[in-house]
Amino acid sequence: MLRIYNALNVIEAGLIIAVLKEHDISAYWQNAAGNVIAHEIHGFGIYGIDIYVDDENAEIAKEILNLAIE
Repeated sequence: MLRIYNALNVIEAGLIIAVLKEHDISAYWQNAAGNVIAHEIHGFGIYGIDIYVDDENAEIAKEILNLAIE
């Protein structure tokens, strides 16, 4: 699995994963390493949420995200 993106929070991470799943790309999110949870609310830490995909889907996932952001 490769980290392809660091989302600001769990809401952005959920939207990104939904977009990837629409393109049949399996993805998951995880709190960024060393994350400190702000206000004790899961998914809103100061270091964001990392998005991971399978190695073979990393390049296409990055392209999809670039298109979605533009």
